[in-house]
Amino acid sequence: MAISAFSFQDTVIARKGIAPPVVAPPVIACVDTSPRSSEVARAAANYAHWLGRPLILFHSVEYDRSRTALPDPLDWHLRRSEALRHLERLRDDLAGLGLSIAVEIDEGNWRTALEDRMNVRPAPMVVIGASRHSNTGHTAELLIDCGARSLLVVPTKGDVPRDSDKPRIAIPVDGSKFAEAALAEAISIARSHDAELLLIHVTPPSGIEEFGPPASRDVELGRLLDRRNEQMACIFLEQTLRRLRDQGLTARSRSLKGDPRSCLHSVIAEERPELVILSTRGQGIKSCQDLALGSTANYLLDHLTAPILLVGSTQARRGHETAHTARGGFAGATTESQRGPLNAL
Repeated sequence: MAISAFSFQDTVIARKGIAPPVVAPPVIACVDTSPRSSEVARAAANYAHWLGRPLILFHSVEYDRSRTALPDPLDWHLRRSEALRHLERLRDDLAGLGLSIAVEIDEGNWRTALEDRMNVRPAPMVVIGASRHSNTGHTAELLIDCGARSLLVVPTKGDVPRDSDKPRIAIPVDGSKFAEAALAEAISIARSHDAELLLIHVTPPSGIEEFGPPASRDVELGRLLDRRNEQMACIFLEQTLRRLRDQGLTARSRSLKGDPRSCLHSVIAEERPELVILSTRGQGIKSCQDLALGSTANYLLDHLTAPILLVGSTQARRGHETAHTARGGFAGATTESQRGPLNAL
């Protein structure tokens, strides 16, 4: 019986009572076979390179499970082989980054296949391309529910790059613990890439229930609330900017008043940041604790003009952080799922 080097190494480790080496969870890039897949793969590789984590290029060959007839075996084999060659070309194009890059091929609907994979082998960091059909927010919510701690969404068409040597990272902030987690992620990236941090805060109109024409005292109360909220926002931004600048970071802020979704969309389009780092939830989620994605994040994902990195709270980080054991080499590995329509024969 032949014994591989990997199985022999695992046996020696087990006998000596030595724990297998622990590697960081990988970044998973969900790619299709379209020309745009290279943009998603490149963005995912840059993200994995900054994090110092391995990268997995993931693709699922789709078929209609509702059909009773099995697909033609030859046609199915050709589709899998073509998809595999495409992913291996993407991997070869990224070889210059010095990353550990693996290729994984699965079968069926890609969301279901990715969910099944993450249930067995959790991957907290996922990269996808934005949908052209304005349902990116729904897809992001599904992936977050599956355990994605961070989700990078690459737009279908980005803004024209700015003429600047210093990259810009925009962070919508509202003082919540969720926004604090996004800011912490932004600080780490800014330090690594000498980026400018742009804090954006939007003060929504004061919420006073109206039953008919407002009374004069209601109008005055609304003005007092607006004034108080604006003052607190200014104090918060000044304190946060001082904290960032004390750390040697370049930072500035924008403060607006109005609907947070439309205001943030306008500022992002105007400022043209290289990256937007956004918390999955904010202050408005207090009454809906079970929601994985807030309405503002959902809106921005469906009106994407710049790459958005969705970041969960620190509680979610601790809950989904998983250690993985390394059994053999990772770089250049190719994994093909053995579950599929033809394996039922």
